[in-house]
Amino acid sequence: MSTFYGTPQNDAPVVRLPMAFTYDGLAGVDTMSFGTSPRSWYTITQASDGAVWVDSISGASEILNAKLYNVEKLAFNDERDLIDLATYFNSTATPITGTAQNDLLSVTTPSASVDGLAGIDTVALSAVASQFKLQNSDTGFSLVRQDGSGTVSLANVERLTFTDQKLALDLTGHAGSVAKILGAVFGPAAVARPDYVGIGLSLLDSGQYNATTLMGYALQVALGPNASPQAVVDLLYRNVVGVLPDAPTQKSFADLIASGSHTAATLGDMAANTDANQANIQLTGLQLTGLAYS
Repeated sequence: MSTFYGTPQNDAPVVRLPMAFTYDGLAGVDTMSFGTSPRSWYTITQASDGAVWVDSISGASEILNAKLYNVEKLAFNDERDLIDLATYFNSTATPITGTAQNDLLSVTTPSASVDGLAGIDTVALSAVASQFKLQNSDTGFSLVRQDGSGTVSLANVERLTFTDQKLALDLTGHAGSVAKILGAVFGPAAVARPDYVGIGLSLLDSGQYNATTLMGYALQVALGPNASPQAVVDLLYRNVVGVLPDAPTQKSFADLIASGSHTAATLGDMAANTDANQANIQLTGLQLTGLAYS
């Protein structure tokens, strides 16, 4: 059986010949097309390891056996018949809906469909994280049980708690802000500190801080309350660029603070949101895996 792989992007492979093969779509939201073939020509099943099998029906003149991992959708009949696999294998999912507040929602069934609605919502699962595979979906994320027993679909859910780990999913929200601040002020390695991440999230989630005031607080923790503009520039530049700035560069940025054009916090915001900082902390990867916190 031949094995093929997708990419970290949203792939759209097309099956053109009947054959036996294994395909792993890797990351992204991947759609496998079976061309003009109707869905009725195949059986679609899920194995205990989470693999999806697409097999020609018994008696077909040409045999296809496809074993699929990390493929989110199947397309048949010139893509007029589209199957979302999370929904297809989740027809008995327990619906769980949050409120406009910060909700704690417990999942106690093998499959569930969770919509946290507004607020900072946490889904709690009474199992270790390794029993699930976190995948991107159209609505946000899905948790596929590794034993194939079910899928938990997540929409508007910002946090996950397992018995051994906590993950923040809102990398375009508070979790992303915390990761960028940690990278710029304490260095990229700080993003891997669940305790640091937890402190940042608790401050943002409480509403006492926004991203800019949290940046100011982080700079005070790192440098003390009365740090010079030069010290702020040196810290941010070293963590984002990887070296200390030369004298003209240091002066140009320090002058922005000294003149009042920027505060230390707003200059920190600029540094945190640069492409270089986001690359240093691997923000794109974190958007696929979540950010561990404690």
